[in-house]
Amino acid sequence: MKPLNARERTGGLLKFAALFVFTLILVLFAVYFDFSAVPKAELEGYKSQVNDLQATVQSDNKLISQIGDLNNNLIQYQSNPGNAIAASAVGNGITALSDIAKKDSVSFTGKLSGQVVTGYGIAVSSINKSAGSGNASEDLKKVKDDLKACQDDAKDKNQQILTLQNTLALYQNKK
Repeated sequence: MKPLNARERTGGLLKFAALFVFTLILVLFAVYFDFSAVPKAELEGYKSQVNDLQATVQSDNKLISQIGDLNNNLIQYQSNPGNAIAASAVGNGITALSDIAKKDSVSFTGKLSGQVVTGYGIAVSSINKSAGSGNASEDLKKVKDDLKACQDDAKDKNQQILTLQNTLALYQNKK
């Protein structure tokens, strides 16, 4: 005995199979997109942020190195204000930091360079003023406070980089 609606049943079965395959493809595409394409784009964003922060930290470290050299030269100049070599080195250091501040007044390094130039300018003028009187401790305290603030800011940047690197590693491990 053959069913009367065999053609309708076959058509219904084919429609069901087509709808099932279409739905399965949609689900697989959504899963692929959710677990592959989106995390890759997010990972690339994190990588670019890490690269930007690493470049910033390198420039900050270079700035801290320049500040350390300038500080050493300033100490030599303070101990002997007549020392032309130390005076020249301090002047060159302040000029170099001033150039950095002029080139990039928006970034952390540029702002910090401007603050350091101001602080060391105060220190040099106080050394010159106090060559006869011998009292420049307040201005030097300001310079040391500025240097401490700069070092604290550099530590904050390093912490931000570590956080981004941990997040990046977490996403890479999920991959």
